[in-house]
Amino acid sequence: MKISIVIPVYERPDKETVLKRCLDSIAIQSFKDYEIVMPENGKGWSANHNQGIRESKGEFIKFLHMDDFFSDNFSLQELVNNLKDGVNWLVTGCGHTYDGTEWINPHFARWNNKMYTGNNTIGAPSVLTIRNEDPLFFDERLSWVVDCDYYQRLYERYGKPFVLDNINVIIGLSPNQATNNISEKAKREEVEYLIKNYA
Repeated sequence: MKISIVIPVYERPDKETVLKRCLDSIAIQSFKDYEIVMPENGKGWSANHNQGIRESKGEFIKFLHMDDFFSDNFSLQELVNNLKDGVNWLVTGCGHTYDGTEWINPHFARWNNKMYTGNNTIGAPSVLTIRNEDPLFFDERLSWVVDCDYYQRLYERYGKPFVLDNINVIIGLSPNQATNNISEKAKREEVEYLIKNYA
C-alpha cells in the first residue's frame, strides 16, 4: 500500500459535517492505493496522531485533519508523483475556507531556522506527508506548538522538507478548531518549553 491517510477524530459540534467533507474529498481521488486510518482515543490531539502513525501500513503517511480536505481529485496523485527516493518528508501549499466553498489566504510552505520558537512557516499538519519508516511521533505534552516541534525534529533527522508549491489541501477555519481552546498562558508555556529544548 502506498499511502495511509491519518484523520485524527475528536468531538466538536460540527463533527459529522466536517468529517463528511473530508471523506468525500478522499473518495473522489484519482489515486486509489490508500487506506484511511481514523484514530479516536480521547487522549488528545497528539495521542490521536500517534495512534494513527502506529496503525498505518502504507509506505507513506499523509496527515489530514477532519476539518480539512483535499483541494481537488488529483491531490493524492500529485503527492505520489513527488514521493521519490530520498523524499522523507514533503509539505505542500494550502488554502483556507470558512464555508467549504470559497478558498482564501493561500499559503505556501517554507522552512525557517526559527521553527523551534513557534514560527510556523510550514502550516498545519494537513500539509504534511512522511515516509513510514521508523517514523517520528508527536510530543504528547504539546498542543499549541506540537507541529513546530515535529517539523523541527523531522528537520534534525532528514534536513529540509521537499516542498510542493501547489495548493494541495484546504484548511477548514471555524471557532470549533481544537487550537481555539488553548489558553494564552498555555501557549506561552509551550513556546518556552520548545525554546528551552532547542535553543
